[in-house]
Amino acid sequence: MNRLIGCIGNFDGVHTGHQLLIEITIKKAKAENTKPVLVTFASHTRYSKNDHIFLTTCEERNKMIRNIGIEKIVELDFPGIIATMTPKEFVVDILIQTLQIKHIVVGENFCFGKDRAGSVKTLQTIGYQYGLEVTIVPLKKINSEVVCSSKIRELIKNDQLAFANEMLGYPYSLSGMVVKGNQRGRTLGIPTANLHVYKEEKIKPNPGVYLTYTCFNDEVYESITHIGHKPTFNEAESVIETFVLSYSGNFYNIELTILWLEKIREVHKFTNGENLVHQIKSDVKEAQLFFSNSTNHLYTIPKILKRN
Repeated sequence: MNRLIGCIGNFDGVHTGHQLLIEITIKKAKAENTKPVLVTFASHTRYSKNDHIFLTTCEERNKMIRNIGIEKIVELDFPGIIATMTPKEFVVDILIQTLQIKHIVVGENFCFGKDRAGSVKTLQTIGYQYGLEVTIVPLKKINSEVVCSSKIRELIKNDQLAFANEMLGYPYSLSGMVVKGNQRGRTLGIPTANLHVYKEEKIKPNPGVYLTYTCFNDEVYESITHIGHKPTFNEAESVIETFVLSYSGNFYNIELTILWLEKIREVHKFTNGENLVHQIKSDVKEAQLFFSNSTNHLYTIPKILKRN
């Protein structure tokens, strides 16, 4: 059996640091005429779905990894028996014997084994003893900040989407199906698509109005998106509804992906619908000005986000 070259991690968000790790793995595999493998976990090793803080679902993560160029993805069950293994047991029993990996690529902050007891130095020591080559990739930094999933989550929760997206290497996204709302937007002359997000475990931007792209049928449209409750109409339920600037068709039962770019204002309570419409028209003008700048314009869906 031809032994493999692989990389390992949670890869939540598949951010620019992860992308670098994956690209190095692919390059080394090509150089040795073998196939790359990515080892990850069916469940995150530090969080549960109930935490609602994930940047990608497992399905999204795996699709992104394949879009970058690794077809073989091994998802290890976690917690399970892996969570009880010593660092040596994990390396020898799982990486070397079970997965037949001869060369592993990891980030310099990689930890493994029971209670995260193993470090990259531990990995190098065990690898030297058992013939496993180890490549350690320095942490990627942007503006002196280490790129990591926890930092990106923090940026999203602090309304710093532009920096979060720079770390991700693509705009943060939420996907779902358009469901029928109360059609108030259509009555007010501003028809919106109401999005039912597929996976509730993903982190959501704070309530507010955002500049966004709305993607469907492999097309990208400029849009503004409201997330949160609707106090003008005394509706406490949190919703996500998007107004596409240059599309007049029916969205019902269409799958949409919203790419979040920048927050432009908080959710406000207006005295009546007319005042709300006036504000939305102002929001649209701000969006048109933003998108008129060619550096802000996205012509196609980023390769890493493509579904086909």
